[in-house]
Amino acid sequence: MASPVQDARVEDFLNDKFQTLADLDTLDELLSSVQNQQSLLRSQACIGNPTNSQNPLLMPDVCS
Repeated sequence: MASPVQDARVEDFLNDKFQTLADLDTLDELLSSVQNQQSLLRSQACIGNPTNSQNPLLMPDVCS
């Protein structure tokens, strides 16, 4: 479950990205970009901390 701080950050991000209805046309591109960033962050976290014990944002089995 996301914390109120995480929820607020997501809301701010979405509000920044979607100012008009026309911005919804870029939704697929935005989702792809977010997924790529998430994958990169996960791989970096696994390289720096293979046990993943210090990063509560990642699932415990991400680095397995």
